[in-house]
Amino acid sequence: MSLTLDDTLTESLTAFARRTRSTQFSVLLAVMKVMIAAATSEGTTVLGMATSGRTPEFERTVGLLANTIVIRSEIDLTQSFAETLGEVSLDLMEAIDHQDLPFSRMIADLDAEQQLGSDILRTVFTAGAVGSLKLGEGDLSEVFARTDQGPFDLHVACDIVDTGIALDWEYALGTYPHEVARGYAAAYQEILARLLDEPDAPMDSLGLAEVLARVPGLAGGEAAGATPAVAADRASEEGGQGAAFTPVEETVAAIWTEVLGVPVESPHDDFFDLGGHSLLVGATIAEVRQQVSQSATLRMLFDYPQLREFVSQLEVDGRPA
Repeated sequence: MSLTLDDTLTESLTAFARRTRSTQFSVLLAVMKVMIAAATSEGTTVLGMATSGRTPEFERTVGLLANTIVIRSEIDLTQSFAETLGEVSLDLMEAIDHQDLPFSRMIADLDAEQQLGSDILRTVFTAGAVGSLKLGEGDLSEVFARTDQGPFDLHVACDIVDTGIALDWEYALGTYPHEVARGYAAAYQEILARLLDEPDAPMDSLGLAEVLARVPGLAGGEAAGATPAVAADRASEEGGQGAAFTPVEETVAAIWTEVLGVPVESPHDDFFDLGGHSLLVGATIAEVRQQVSQSATLRMLFDYPQLREFVSQLEVDGRPA
């Protein structure tokens, strides 16, 4: 799903970034953090961002060195957006200073010490379009050649060019149904406009909560996890821990048990609730392809993390499982 900022909003954003000696990307990132804080009522926000990994010592190295860094910020909605932007910009620079620490190493250390690695990062906000751009008639439109499988609940890619700014929203359906994602993107644009209109006013005076209250499923502050509607649907489907497995579900459950190291007791168990995370998805899908179906994809598991939903997307012997 793509969101293109109109000319007026783009000009306002660019002027504000120039006035505050910041960057357009830093402004967009800070708005995302403010929106999450307003939606969840949590002051601590954690977002991921992709970096090239090409620090000076690796400038002449051939190969892919990309890494995911974690940007942690404390958002105080009683402050102004101008103050918040300054703090988020510093948080961003600090994270970039540590880009040589592999994300996989950080997750492994957290899993070993605190069992937190699977939940540390659910949203990525990064610069650079996923696909290619066509420019014409004064409008910015995107043509996507999508090949990535997306290991996060939400990935927003910002493409900033002289002729405009576009944001590509890629989301996991298990967390964000289509109507929620569309509402979330629209709310982002409205919150951006409000913050730019009054950057020196306390953010909690700008009606951000009212904007988010219009997004289906987010009124209860569920922006970072499963929405209430999704949770209710799952609860109604879960017929208790003793629900019967189909033969294919039994095979997939055994694979999950082997990879995750915990028993799968119900066809309604959720891969990520059982401790799964992006680093385990690849191994899981590889086993599913070998033992069950070549139709399994990484994105399929992110979009359908419940075992029964996941299995229902597979093709076995040319037919739906």
